[in-house]
Amino acid sequence: MTETIYGQLETAALPRKLPCLSPQSQPEVVHMDTPAMEVLIDFKKRAPLLISSSQNIHDALSQMQLHRALSLFVTDENQAIIGLISAKDIQGLKPIMLAREQACTPKEVTLYQMMQPLSSFYAMDSDVAGSAYVGHIAKLLHDLNCEFLFVTENDENGEKSIRGLFSAPKLSHQLDDFVGGDFSAHNISELQQELHKVN
Repeated sequence: MTETIYGQLETAALPRKLPCLSPQSQPEVVHMDTPAMEVLIDFKKRAPLLISSSQNIHDALSQMQLHRALSLFVTDENQAIIGLISAKDIQGLKPIMLAREQACTPKEVTLYQMMQPLSSFYAMDSDVAGSAYVGHIAKLLHDLNCEFLFVTENDENGEKSIRGLFSAPKLSHQLDDFVGGDFSAHNISELQQELHKVN
């Protein structure tokens, strides 16, 4: 039956060795006029690191060390992202303070209690991000005084979902200059000039 429907496909023997394709890596160095999508941490290309909100800070720290990550996305029982937990949160005073408030040990503090809720972050649509430059993102991260800026888009059913995010620490590394709430006035002035050139 299958022989009459599906014809023979052409094949060839492999040589002794071949290079392997891998996901396209982000550029190490970028400039203010680099398209913003080139620095987006894109979940279509790399799946986000997830952890359940019911797990504790030690579980999160172990997973961060395993994947050499500085943050994880916290999910609910339906695997929807509901927040973010960072190494800075875990290794600071927050677990001790929460443990005192809850009359428990730091080991018993859950990620649901520790996380930065998703509703505390800002986001932009992927169409907006697609027409932006790195300079726009750097200025926005400064103006909003935030570490992460999410990018959303509608799926095939018209439901909004998270496409990826811009990271101030990563962008700082790529620009070789600090990006965030303390971005200097001198750099902001340079940003305005660069953005005027590309607009």
